[in-house]
Amino acid sequence: MRIDVLGTAGEWAGIDPEGRTAVVIDVLRATSTIATALANGARAVLPVPSAEDALRVARSLGRDGVLLCGERQELPIEGFDLGNSPGEFRREVVQGRTLVLCTTNGTRALVSVTGTRETVVASFLNLRAVVEHLVRRGADPVFVCAGRDGLVTLEDFLCAGEAVTRLASLWERTTGRRRGGAARAPLELGDGALVAQALWGVWAPVRAETLAETAAGRSLMAKGFAADIEACARLDAVTVVPVLEGRRIVAARPERAEAKGA
Repeated sequence: MRIDVLGTAGEWAGIDPEGRTAVVIDVLRATSTIATALANGARAVLPVPSAEDALRVARSLGRDGVLLCGERQELPIEGFDLGNSPGEFRREVVQGRTLVLCTTNGTRALVSVTGTRETVVASFLNLRAVVEHLVRRGADPVFVCAGRDGLVTLEDFLCAGEAVTRLASLWERTTGRRRGGAARAPLELGDGALVAQALWGVWAPVRAETLAETAAGRSLMAKGFAADIEACARLDAVTVVPVLEGRRIVAARPERAEAKGA
């Protein structure tokens, strides 16, 4: 297994995507919101890069059963049904609905990642489920941190670092069992993965207070979104594994997403 971590989505251009699994992370808040929405029964999430794209896609789908969602510079978009706060995406609001979502960083990262074997959406909320999914799939993952305005963000890098640590441990335990104690399958960590793992080791465990200290966290706090930080810090709160199928993000099928108890 080869594991890489990219500090921003802009680094994707330097990756050969053939056979790789992209794991997109935008802790504050897009991938946390997507995991919450699908865990609460949303039919699918369509990520788009702009509000104009969201309106166009929603019109093409028809407004019956479709919710327009998103933010610009962290604030809800005027005229949209929902913003980008995980707490808005309650079961009674999103169950059975198709969500068209645009955000400043996260959905742009999702649409920029192409040519992969699979694209997965990760956050602290569903980290365990994603790690188990990657091991079952025998993936060679590239963790793609969405970043913030083209710059590295601490919260995304910490999430990637915890994912790398868990993934390496589970991979070695799993392959050891499968090979009857023989030599383990090779595990190779790229420099970005090593840096993310080391950084997480310094900050672990990551709590809401940690996220609140980041640039994005401070900005969200100033705009009245303290509850979002608490929501995005809930480790392993849901078991959904969002995967990109065509242009839609859906929950991975049960046989692929069922937890194995790592």
